[in-house]
Amino acid sequence: NEMFRKETKSHSISSERTFPFDLTDQYTQETEILELAQDVMFRLLKEKGYSRTIFLKLRYDDFTTVSIQKTFDQNIKTLDSFFEQLIPLFEQKKEKDRGIRLIGVGFENVETIERPEQQSLFDDNEKKKQIVENAILKLNQKHPEIKVQKARTLKTTILCLFFSFLFFKAPSLYADNVTHNTGASAILSDTLSS
Repeated sequence: NEMFRKETKSHSISSERTFPFDLTDQYTQETEILELAQDVMFRLLKEKGYSRTIFLKLRYDDFTTVSIQKTFDQNIKTLDSFFEQLIPLFEQKKEKDRGIRLIGVGFENVETIERPEQQSLFDDNEKKKQIVENAILKLNQKHPEIKVQKARTLKTTILCLFFSFLFFKAPSLYADNVTHNTGASAILSDTLSS
């Protein structure tokens, strides 16, 4: 008897962003990579896909484009592991003191059937992260108006509004409470009465 193995079709999942200005700050560049990685990872989870190959694409201020990919022995199963593997690729391809106009990340050779792989010593931690990420995916599917994301990827506008509230609104509320709670007006009226 001959056994036939059904070959699965593979494809890629990717996301890229073009910026209206050159990104020169490394923290900002890496945060953009994290945001793109989050989008790609959740699309992979939604498809119930698996991949061992990741890639990164950069376009510089002079529109020169470079890319790099790497294949691992294990499937990339969490956003954290995806991001942690993208950063060394970024550091390998990033040219110092050059602005970046486009960043792209993705998975190559995405399949819907998981290939057997050797268990790792750190599988428990990875499995916990997978459970959390699958719960986030289900929440996003059930309530698309709710967007759960890493705190690092929050846009500065939201952060500015939050800090503005804390520093400008909250102190005035605090000051009103202090005035009323300490009885400063009573002290003033006592002084005027004497």
